[in-house]
Amino acid sequence: MIDKIRKRNGSVVDLEEDKIVNAVFKAQQAVDEGNREIAKTVAKDVLKKLEEKFKRSIPSVEEVQDMAEQVLMEQGFTKSAKAYILYRNKRTEERELKSSLLGGLIDDNKHITINALRVLK
Repeated sequence: MIDKIRKRNGSVVDLEEDKIVNAVFKAQQAVDEGNREIAKTVAKDVLKKLEEKFKRSIPSVEEVQDMAEQVLMEQGFTKSAKAYILYRNKRTEERELKSSLLGGLIDDNKHITINALRVLK
């Protein structure tokens, strides 16, 4: 059973199924597709596929997110998958901007908005 995940900073933490459910549900809400129960089912399928793929290793955050995208597409939730992908891209851009503006001084502090960083710059 997959119970750990490797974060972007390399640390290993407990995998929280609810985080997968919430991410999928938010993507579904963004495009009026699916509901919380479907998001739970998708998350369970993501975990099953992760268990098959990572029998002897710990998946990274990105690998879990990739699997969520794959499962959404396989199950016909293409609009939700697109919303999920777009949100991931937006968050990646935000992390990169924070990193470039702060020079690595803060590790993706969610309390500092992009606009605040621009003002600080």
